[in-house]
Amino acid sequence: MLLCIDVGNTHATLGLFTGDELGPTWRLASNHDRTADEYGLQLLGLLAHARVPPGSIEGVAIASVVPPLTAT
Repeated sequence: MLLCIDVGNTHATLGLFTGDELGPTWRLASNHDRTADEYGLQLLGLLAHARVPPGSIEGVAIASVVPPLTAT
């Protein structure tokens, strides 16, 4: 499974792909004050809600137009 993240100025869009098939998707507010730990906990909660084990994610692709949030 591939986790794809598109970080924009107002929202980050996340989606899970299995091969060419798009599974669950989410939109999160882009918040420059939120820490990496906060984003991590939020992502774990979304995965749990979708019943997706974190260990099933084999890779991550990220596109960002918000340099301060790219590392976060």
